[in-house]
Amino acid sequence: AAGAGGIATRAFQPTPLQADLLIITAEPGMEFDELGALIPVYAKERGMQVAVLYVSDYGKRERALEALDGLSEAGYDVYPIFGGFTCDNYDSYHMASIGFDREILTDYLKVQIALLNPKVIVTHSLADSSGARRFTGECVLNAARASAGVSKCYTFGAAESTTPTVIDMNTPLNAYDGKTAAEVAQSAYDMHLSRRVFGQEIDL
Repeated sequence: AAGAGGIATRAFQPTPLQADLLIITAEPGMEFDELGALIPVYAKERGMQVAVLYVSDYGKRERALEALDGLSEAGYDVYPIFGGFTCDNYDSYHMASIGFDREILTDYLKVQIALLNPKVIVTHSLADSSGARRFTGECVLNAARASAGVSKCYTFGAAESTTPTVIDMNTPLNAYDGKTAAEVAQSAYDMHLSRRVFGQEIDL
């Protein structure tokens, strides 16, 4: 099928029944914008079982196709999970709390975590400038704390009273013929055409 970016989206493997690492983002694109090293380093270079969950795709097919194009561009071929949540204003924390609903989203995340049984979860910062991303981060943490199998839950750019885990974005990766995680993430993020208005570049 042709994706939103005009490339042929490769065939995807089914959503995994189990994952070592679960990436949870409020919206497509953030798995590369904020968490860009995870798929290149862990899913491809280290061969770990990584699952991606998007809480929302804005209720738009275009955004879902961009998500698939971005993953394909990064060489990731496991079909992601689309939560199907929406809200009227993704910048507003208040509107996200109404649209997503804390209890419903947290319960949904608990179910997905129980199904995938990840040891590690990574999500948004609790200080994210986007209300939807911050709200998602809070719900993920609450769900993770209630899930016995989760060993660690990391939030982007934060380390609570511990030494932060920093992944080198600039080391050449064998899985990508010497490209760095930063280069792969930028190329994948570029597939999200609807976000190009922001002119975002991946932080090195």
